Amino acid sequence: MSAGQETQPDVTRAILGLVFLLALAWAAGHAKVEKLQERLNINPQILAGMVFVLLGLLASLKGVGVLSAPTLSAIAPVLPLGLGWLGFRIGFDFDRELFNNPPAATNVLLAVLIPVLLVVLVCGGLIWFTDQEWSQRQEFWRDLLLVSLTTSMTSAFSISALNRRRPGMLSVPKLAMLAELEQVTALLGLMFIAVIFHPTGDGVGWQLPPLAWLFVTLGAGLAMGALTYGLLSTSKKGPPFIVILLGAIAMAAGMASFLRLSVISVCFVVGLIVSNLPGGWKGQVQMVLQRMGKPVFYILLLFAGALWSPWDWRGWVLLLIAGGARVAGKWLSFRIAGLQGRLDLNRSEQTAAMLAPTGVLAVAVIISAKDLYPDAQVPLMLTSAIGGAALCELMLLSAFRNRKEPQ
Repeated sequence: MSAGQETQPDVTRAILGLVFLLALAWAAGHAKVEKLQERLNINPQILAGMVFVLLGLLASLKGVGVLSAPTLSAIAPVLPLGLGWLGFRIGFDFDRELFNNPPAATNVLLAVLIPVLLVVLVCGGLIWFTDQEWSQRQEFWRDLLLVSLTTSMTSAFSISALNRRRPGMLSVPKLAMLAELEQVTALLGLMFIAVIFHPTGDGVGWQLPPLAWLFVTLGAGLAMGALTYGLLSTSKKGPPFIVILLGAIAMAAGMASFLRLSVISVCFVVGLIVSNLPGGWKGQVQMVLQRMGKPVFYILLLFAGALWSPWDWRGWVLLLIAGGARVAGKWLSFRIAGLQGRLDLNRSEQTAAMLAPTGVLAVAVIISAKDLYPDAQVPLMLTSAIGGAALCELMLLSAFRNRKEPQ
């Protein structure tokens, strides 16, 4: 029997298993399922998200073989498409009102950056004392910056779910503004990381300095934003509109991935441009993004589970160190911003912001490192994002279990 015939059952099993997982992701994002989750006060990004992470982990096991390394390599183009869709949606939904008051936005941005800097200092310092040779490598600081960006983010979904359990205790708009600024900071940070630590060597077509790569990144986003706007402005409602939107995002994501740029950041710029130009079709774009949002999230989480290595103890140590630095950094940022009178959060809201899990975007930022850097420590970083999200959700529920009113 030839080698091709020996692997045919494995290929068939992988295809059938992959189709089943994709169908499950689509079904889990159905409106009826979302209503059921809201009725049960379930945070979909944590409970349902962890289910898909564990499914991806199970599918990657050697005995299962549905999302094995060869399969992930074969379906690799799906990953940039999912990342691009997520970046486009964040850019399209971005609230420009956040920057109408520059002094206030500057102080809130300071509250966002302090936890990032503290995570870098604490984690970098501890690893430098234990392994100076490793900490002197460029790849180490690149991966550490990625971890610090993801660790310091907050999930607006968790805040909304907590508010449904404890109505009137939290000011959701203020916390949502903080979470949105954290997301934008992470996307801009990822853009600069991809520019500064751009891959070099024979496998990379263009050899440019970091400043030139920054202009290429912004230029690619502007060009694809203008093209997407032109296509959507001339398309008809219905299935053709959806196909054009999907094709435009796929083109932007594919171009960014080919140039080894941050796919999420480039598509964020595309979504930002499309949302700020006039057009009566924006409601239809919003409807498509909302309908496709959850399935795309779940597919990304399947990838995350397949790439995850939860049995490596170093990832759990990183989780504890980075998580502790994150809480301390947020506490310090609230003290500084509170003294300046720009971040008016009561004690309950500060606790919620400190303990709220990171969400899907944090996992997507780490997965994007797989697309950018083959040598990135993605399995270890995923432990910090996935394990930290689950741990923070439990801590958040515990902290607010007996609270009756704002403090």
